[in-house]
Amino acid sequence: MEMQIEKNVIWNMIIHPDCINATLEIISEKDFMHPLYKHAFSTIAKLKKENRIIDLPTLYLEMGRPEVISPIIGSDDDTLFGPVHYAEILRQRNIENDISEAAKEREYELIQDRIKELRGLGAPINLGKITEIIEKGEKRNEVVSTGYRDLDTVVKLERTDLMVLAGRPGVGKSLLGCSILANMAMQNVVGVISFEMSEIKIVRRLSYGYPMNYLNEINDNFLISSPSVFNLREVRKTMNEMILKRGAKVVLVDYLQLMSETKEFRSRHLEVSYIIRSLKELAKEFQVAMVVISSLARGEKSGESKPILSDLKESGDIEYTSDVVCFLYRQKQELDADLIIAKNRNGKNGLVRLIWIPEKIMYGSHEWREE
Repeated sequence: MEMQIEKNVIWNMIIHPDCINATLEIISEKDFMHPLYKHAFSTIAKLKKENRIIDLPTLYLEMGRPEVISPIIGSDDDTLFGPVHYAEILRQRNIENDISEAAKEREYELIQDRIKELRGLGAPINLGKITEIIEKGEKRNEVVSTGYRDLDTVVKLERTDLMVLAGRPGVGKSLLGCSILANMAMQNVVGVISFEMSEIKIVRRLSYGYPMNYLNEINDNFLISSPSVFNLREVRKTMNEMILKRGAKVVLVDYLQLMSETKEFRSRHLEVSYIIRSLKELAKEFQVAMVVISSLARGEKSGESKPILSDLKESGDIEYTSDVVCFLYRQKQELDADLIIAKNRNGKNGLVRLIWIPEKIMYGSHEWREE
């Protein structure tokens, strides 16, 4: 049966050359097990790229006159659905094989990737009209308030958005992130996944800035997890618990540069790029807004100059993948701080002035100005 599918793909590509490009978008040479069909597929792809005629005689000659080519030739029953249909079946077979092998090795991230690919295989394209999209967005009530009035005037954080909150070490970016979620928790269930601070430290810090009656009020809405292992598998597992079982609408990850993966990468840059893209995919998959804390690269004058997008540590993909990038900047001994909105996909860039309140160990609002 497996070889029959491979045969059907090749024979249908010959019979329906107008469908070859669509077929090449679904499968590659690696999807074939049988050497004859693998050779035939790569030859057809080459002929298509060179805009040459694709038929059985041309294929036979281009393949170097193989001794046995008869297994390629199919019957009328083998051409009922066209090459795209059979290519999707072939790809499904290989995805399911990958899932089975990954399960044996307990490679859970690979399993998740293959399951997502399987779900999208052959799925119809949804084309929405303007009024339908607006109505759907209004029903979802997608915009989530940060609780900082001046920040909310310009940043409209919606479900599936990923906001990066970055700053130098010790500036209080994790505290600001937790404060934002504590504000959100009055109206929404939120979750903090922290590898920077333990659960008790987060609660202790919040207790300095918020009265106990407020913390009691948001108690059921503010979920905290501090896993011992910080990777995408653990983040996904925790988000699954927070979102599917508890209904969280916003998740904070603290912080990006502490995350690492078990799979090997040629450089740390590629690893961080993979992680930030995966976090964005999780935001879309779970339909939640995500806030990701990030460090900045150290420079000679890193403590003096205001950060810019090129200062994002270890990967330019942090900038490209994010919907919003905010830099928290405060000079030593100063109480005034700047929250620099360096990227805002759905609004303006600018600067929000914050005030550091030492006795509460938190940031308060100041003002907004456009830049």
